[in-house]
Amino acid sequence: MFGRGKATEPKASKPSKAKKSSGSSSMWKGWLLNHIEKIAMGAFLAFTGYLVYEGIMAGRYESSKTPEDLSMQAQKAKTEIETGAHWNVIKSERPLPNDFVELVKKGREDTNPEPYKISVILERPTGASGGEKRGDPEVFAPIEVKVASFFGTIAVNSPRPAKADELLNAPPVGDGKRPRKPPTAATPVRNLIPAYDVGYQPKPGAAPVAPPTTGRLGRPVENKVVPKLAYFNVVTAAVPHQLMVDSYKKAFASATAYLPDRDSPNYLNYEVQRVDVTDNPDRNIDESEWKDAPSCSLDAQMKEKSSWVGTAEEISLASYIVDQILTMPIPPILISDYRPAFSHPLIPRLDLVRRAAGTGGGDGETMDDSGTTDDSGTTDDSSGEPGMASAVATAAEDPKNIPKQIEVTDYKLLRFVDFDVKLDRAYRYRVRLALEDPNYTRAKSFSPKTVDMKPEVVARVQVLEAADADKLSTLQKDQKLVRSSKLQTPWSEASAPVATRKPTELYSGKAVGRWDLMKTPNGKTEIAVENMPLKATLVYAEWADDFAMLVSQKKNDVERGTVLSGAPYVGTGMEPGLDAIHPISKVIKWVKDFKFSNPVTIADIRGGQPLAAEKRGKDKDPLPSGGEIVAFDPRTGELIISREFESTIPYQMLGFIDERPAEER
Repeated sequence: MFGRGKATEPKASKPSKAKKSSGSSSMWKGWLLNHIEKIAMGAFLAFTGYLVYEGIMAGRYESSKTPEDLSMQAQKAKTEIETGAHWNVIKSERPLPNDFVELVKKGREDTNPEPYKISVILERPTGASGGEKRGDPEVFAPIEVKVASFFGTIAVNSPRPAKADELLNAPPVGDGKRPRKPPTAATPVRNLIPAYDVGYQPKPGAAPVAPPTTGRLGRPVENKVVPKLAYFNVVTAAVPHQLMVDSYKKAFASATAYLPDRDSPNYLNYEVQRVDVTDNPDRNIDESEWKDAPSCSLDAQMKEKSSWVGTAEEISLASYIVDQILTMPIPPILISDYRPAFSHPLIPRLDLVRRAAGTGGGDGETMDDSGTTDDSGTTDDSSGEPGMASAVATAAEDPKNIPKQIEVTDYKLLRFVDFDVKLDRAYRYRVRLALEDPNYTRAKSFSPKTVDMKPEVVARVQVLEAADADKLSTLQKDQKLVRSSKLQTPWSEASAPVATRKPTELYSGKAVGRWDLMKTPNGKTEIAVENMPLKATLVYAEWADDFAMLVSQKKNDVERGTVLSGAPYVGTGMEPGLDAIHPISKVIKWVKDFKFSNPVTIADIRGGQPLAAEKRGKDKDPLPSGGEIVAFDPRTGELIISREFESTIPYQMLGFIDERPAEER
């Protein structure tokens, strides 16, 4: 009883939930095992019933489609094929050539190339391209548009003689204190000194000759070379050609079907717009105010050029010129120096280049370049890149439409002349360029395939093709389609305003006065003080419109307040006549009864005082300072400033100073 516990019975364990669910599953399995035979028997009976139903509902075979009948029909068809006369029906559809000799003869003949002929044969550049799709190059507007107003004479062809030819030769130059004798038919000839003639010059050894023309009645008309009074605006700008070339290379150098001739800048023409700003030259211009200027177009320029005797010598390097496409030739301007108006600061001037190189190029020297230009604007010494494509045009393609690479320079000169301007008006200009579209060229055979282009370029080209197709349908038989090939640059910045005016020619000579030396308050230095009013010499000139000549007058002892107007030599008893240079013959003519119409008033005179650096003494005349004249022009309301040292050449030419003895100058 010690150490032994009371025996206990084990408790009955409760069934778990997992065992309960296992019992339910075994119950379904047992049911399926007990009824599987019944399920299979039902499915078999259902399928058997479906087959019986289909057999009952199926139609019966026709009695004529028994195996025996089908065999008889096949035998009958075979007999008809073997014994029937079918050749007469099919022989016309299945001819068999049997003239083998003629066939061999034709096979040995050359192939007719006419169906395969193309209008232009292209020589593709060597080397494979990168295979990139072709895009559109970026094009750039001209820069630094400059405008200069010109008033003077040009040489033209005319059936009527010049009115200046009727004038008598001017008598010899006097001393200005005694009257000159009136001229007669025997008065000797005085000619302009050649050094002053910096205008249009005929070719060496040839005088300007006007070609005959046909009159209204079909009779020949003998023309003469005459001076014509002309005023116009000269517009110049710099085309950023190098920038264009770089843009084209970026777009096409690695593209499929790259052709250097085609895929480089090819200029077609320029477009001009202008606006009259006389009311307020410095105001902002609204976009709607810009109007096309048809007088500046290439066609208008060439029409005006048809009456010229010739063209003045070019002053810009030939490599910077695109002749008669961007750069119009210089009119035959007589006597006057046309170089400042027709040049551009970004384009090298030939005379300055020669002068810098020590090869001449000074005033009066014939200004030409070693390179010559043709109508396409390309120079003889231009050279393309290695592998540049060449093209041979046939009669089907206009040679002028064949693209050609031009010489690469940093700029090209854009220049034209606007003859359709009015005096005393102010104008501003803007320009843009039109270039040939390298993806849709004027010569159809040069256009690349659209499969080589980018999608946006394809869409643009397709619009052009559709427009040209519409135009083609409206052309007459003798008309040719001009393809719409043009890329336009943006408009340039507007030029500065320029006024078209009849110039006031006023050139200063020396100023003379009485000067006293006075010491400054400190007593150390002396200054020259004007003791008597200054007097000056000057040359004043106006245009005689009827004669197309510049009539000049040299006046001595001009004081402040002098009015340069009216008839010359009033109250002196001298013969009323003035000297004028005939623009064509360069002979000095005598113009009678001429009156200056613009009352220019001398407002101030300066100069003539002894220079401080000059030593003074009884036997030494100190060097005076240069004369300077300030005049008021009532026609324009402007001040005219003329300085002695800046007026040297026109003062000597129009005052005929070089024709006087040295002691009388």
